[in-house]
Amino acid sequence: MGKKTPPHPEYSKWTEARYKQFIRSGLRKLWQRWPPRHDKLKNNRVKVEGKKHKYEIQCEHCKEWFPQTYIDVDHIIPAGSSDDWNAFIDRLFVGEDKLALVCRPCHKIKSKSEAQERTKDERET
Repeated sequence: MGKKTPPHPEYSKWTEARYKQFIRSGLRKLWQRWPPRHDKLKNNRVKVEGKKHKYEIQCEHCKEWFPQTYIDVDHIIPAGSSDDWNAFIDRLFVGEDKLALVCRPCHKIKSKSEAQERTKDERET
């Protein structure tokens, strides 16, 4: 069993880990409204005619074209998580040049490989 973190000093019903998860989740939700994220989508979409969807975007990994709703905006350098909130925020809120547009299948593969790499690094330390 994993180690349990102590209760948060301001709200003892939550552990310190739950508190950090709450803050990290809130920051990620706020990132959804980050203007460079929207600019990346807007600047790379192509209008299509004769289809149910209005725009398509090319996946930067597989180079296939997808409706905009099937495209995820991904960090080229993973934002990850950190006990250093300033470092996490700096990695999360980046410019358009540090973001990639990837289809859902490619994003899933990339995220899984990054998670495996993190797990491997944690075991080595």
